[in-house]
Amino acid sequence: MPIVKRGKKWYIDYYNESNERIRKAVSEDRSLAKEALADAILRVERIKAGLETPSILQQSKLSVFYDRIVQHISLRKTRRTYETYLLHLNNFFKFLKITECKLVNDISVNIIDDYISHRLRNNISSNTVNHEIDSMRCLFNIAGRLNLVDRNPFRGIDRPAKTKKPPYFFSNDDIEKLFKFITDRFKPFFYTLLYTGVRVGELVLFEWDEFNFDMKTINIRKKESRTEAKARPRSLPFHDKVMWAVQERKKLNEHDQLVFTTMDGNIFEVSRLRNFLKRAMKKAGLKKGNLHTFRHAFASHLVSNGVDLYRVKDYLGHKSIIQTEIYAHLQPAPNKTILDENLKFDI
Repeated sequence: MPIVKRGKKWYIDYYNESNERIRKAVSEDRSLAKEALADAILRVERIKAGLETPSILQQSKLSVFYDRIVQHISLRKTRRTYETYLLHLNNFFKFLKITECKLVNDISVNIIDDYISHRLRNNISSNTVNHEIDSMRCLFNIAGRLNLVDRNPFRGIDRPAKTKKPPYFFSNDDIEKLFKFITDRFKPFFYTLLYTGVRVGELVLFEWDEFNFDMKTINIRKKESRTEAKARPRSLPFHDKVMWAVQERKKLNEHDQLVFTTMDGNIFEVSRLRNFLKRAMKKAGLKKGNLHTFRHAFASHLVSNGVDLYRVKDYLGHKSIIQTEIYAHLQPAPNKTILDENLKFDI
């Protein structure tokens, strides 16, 4: 890393702790420029070793942090992720206004613990609070990369215990009301969600050769897609309604590989399905539910009608039976005479 003379000034040239190249004039005296370069390099090494805090971090005001983070996520995150992050950031910063925090580095473990207690006292579920903690940890990781903070105060925070609530699912009555407002164009999409229990990310990437019409089975393959990150390869039987839905899609001949596409043959955006469902639910008078509720409905109705949990696990593509046990409370009560009827030893 040299010192260079330009005109009467000596310039130092080095890389800072963020690996950004810095070149600046320091003096007309060569020996002073050498000393300035040595000091700059030493300071970078101390910052990297955690022995010194960058000056920008020492002065980073909450308002500067907020503006930079919001600008960053608005440009680099999907709309839904941006809205979630912004909501959680606003909740936390609203709380900070009643504390003595002025700078980002004032945010301590104690303040975060107070925030968690504050949210729980205001009847916010522990699951929601945990989601907020996850979001803030991610945002502080981003802030670190932007050189706004030198540490992440949300890392290693003790999280409140999760509350296990049974999943909400559409009842028979809900489904009957809802499908009165599902248009013919969208019926194949929602029939398939309801009668297969697949994730919406799997639905929009279904390919024709995954359907075996002779065996009435769907052979779901793992695909390289962010929307299908949780998908597991599996085979499941399909209902006559799914047979009808897929055949209706086939008639439209919109794509030679993908089953569920737009009219011009592009991958169907999940947000479009989500928005359509919101409108249909409003017309049907349903206040609760989303695309994933169809998956819960599929599993809940199977379990409540006596289908074995392990079979439902395989249909859903769960990695562990523990995931499927959220539906265990729906299992029919055991037959009290089952032992008398089936254990008839000759003794």
